[in-house]
Amino acid sequence: MPSFAIETFDLTKIFNKGGKRTVAVDHVNISVREGSVFGLLGSNGAGKTTLIKMLATLVIPSEGTAIVGGYDIVKNDRKVRECIGLIKGGERGFYYRLSGRQNLLFFASLYQIPLSEAKIRVKRLLDFVGLQEHADKKVKEYSSGMKAKLAIARALLADPPILLMDEPSKGLDPGAAKKLRKFIVDELKKKGKTILLTTHNLHEAEAVCDEVAIMDKGKILISDTLLNLKQSIGRFRVLLAEFYGCEKGLLRELSSYGIIVNVKPSPEPEFKRVLLNLPNSNVDILELLKVFSKYGKIKSIYIREPTLEDVFLKYIEYDEAREGLK
Repeated sequence: MPSFAIETFDLTKIFNKGGKRTVAVDHVNISVREGSVFGLLGSNGAGKTTLIKMLATLVIPSEGTAIVGGYDIVKNDRKVRECIGLIKGGERGFYYRLSGRQNLLFFASLYQIPLSEAKIRVKRLLDFVGLQEHADKKVKEYSSGMKAKLAIARALLADPPILLMDEPSKGLDPGAAKKLRKFIVDELKKKGKTILLTTHNLHEAEAVCDEVAIMDKGKILISDTLLNLKQSIGRFRVLLAEFYGCEKGLLRELSSYGIIVNVKPSPEPEFKRVLLNLPNSNVDILELLKVFSKYGKIKSIYIREPTLEDVFLKYIEYDEAREGLK
């Protein structure tokens, strides 16, 4: 039987402000396996950060509960805090006039780690995250990528088995974000840490996650392994075409096949990129080509395997379509 580091049970958070009731997290049920990287995907405002804050015991649930590291987040909040490390993107919780080493020693004192032991841990963690050469430099001189590494080192001071990462690459340049993803896979995952990571960066999720849940308007739309999610929209059933012609007529006819269509700009302004998620293997590609030729000119067309972006667009658009029918 799989062992779960995090389980939520109808976890819900409702905010009431100025007479307005907002359901930020709506009866969420997820299970995160020990030693895995679990991605929570969603647009801004989907409820990801509120969910993380409840799991970190920073926000009390309105309904439901969760078990983190074997402890209930409401009944055993102190025990939960002892087994987690919280990492927030765009971290500003450091003392910028202190060095990286001094910051870590200060936070170690808050964990009540004896000074002699703290010095050993801080040195080891600075080496671990690759900041040994910058340990005595003031944090105000750190780059965003260095601050992100320092935030990871701080979260690991008490060597927690579970890491909650809320958009850890927020504010990082592409190079620093790539290094952070590599660090999560090559160092933290290999060390056996369980990681729950929130992001709206689909490339990031695809690079580091074992399982993914897609969240929208406070609800979990679907949760599964990356492979199963991609196969849920059909293997080799994503078609990308560059097309010139009567776009509206084309989209109307394609919709009659039950096909999800996304139109994207092309490097050549006169063309449009039309991305089709084919709902099943019964859709005849040759028939679709006839539909395209009826409305205009095809520059190029090819079929590829689904990506996580295709999955995300499918489930978000299905959800929006359902809302429109209410």
